Amino acid sequence: MQADKSESLQIEILDAKEKITRLQADVVSLTQKYEAFNTLLEKAKCEKEEAQSNQELFEQIVRNSHELRVLSSNCISQEIAMHSKSQALAGETNDLLNHLTYSANKINRLAILVTRKKHSNPLISSELVSMLSESSTDANNAMALSITACKSVFTAEPACSVSKSTLGLINQQSNSLSQQLVSSQADNNDFDGLSKLIDKALNSTTSIYEKQAKSTQEVEIKLSDKKTDLEKAELELESLQGEWEAIKAAEGI
Repeated sequence: MQADKSESLQIEILDAKEKITRLQADVVSLTQKYEAFNTLLEKAKCEKEEAQSNQELFEQIVRNSHELRVLSSNCISQEIAMHSKSQALAGETNDLLNHLTYSANKINRLAILVTRKKHSNPLISSELVSMLSESSTDANNAMALSITACKSVFTAEPACSVSKSTLGLINQQSNSLSQQLVSSQADNNDFDGLSKLIDKALNSTTSIYEKQAKSTQEVEIKLSDKKTDLEKAELELESLQGEWEAIKAAEGI
C-alpha cells in the first residue's frame, strides 16, 4: 500500500515538474512578448504625441494666417480711406494755392501801384505803403508754404499707391495660404488639403496606439496569470516533495 502511494507520488512529482517547466517557458515567452509589445506601445505613444503636436502647430498656423488675412484687409480699407483723404487734401490744398496766388498777385500789384503813386502824390501815407509791402511779403510767404504743402501731398500719393499694392499682395497671398491649409485640392481628388492630412495622421496614430495598448494589456494579464499558475505549481511541487520525503523517512524507520 505504501509502495503504491510512493509510486503515485513520484508520478505526481514528475508531472508537477513538467508543468513547472511548461509554465516557466510560457512565462519567459510572454515576458519577451510583453517587453516587445511595450516597446511598440512607447513608439506608438511618441507617434501619437507627435501627431497631436503637429495638429496644435497647424491650428496655430491657421489662426496666424487668418489674423494676417484680416489685418491686411483692414489695412487695405484704412489705406483706401487714407488715399481718399489724401486726394481730397490735395484738391483742397490746390484750391487754396490758387486763391493765395490770386490774392498775392492782387496785393503785389496794389503795393507796386501805391508805391508808384507815392512818388507823385506825397499825401499818400507812408504807413499805407509799408503795410502793403508787408502784406505782399506775407502773401508771398504763404504761397511758398502752400507750394511746399502741395509737393508733400503729391509726393505722398505714389507712396500710398505702393503701400496699397503691397498690402494687396499680402492679402492675396494670405488668402491663398489659408485655402491651401484648410481646403482639399479641387483639381486632384488623390490629394487632400493639409488640414485633412493632419487629421488623418492624428486619427491613425491614435487608433494604432489604442490597439497596441489593448494588445499590451492582454499580454500583461496573460503573463500575470502564468506567473500565478507557476507559483501555485511550485508550491504544489514543494508539497508533493514534502510528502515524498515523509514517506521515505517512514520507510527508513
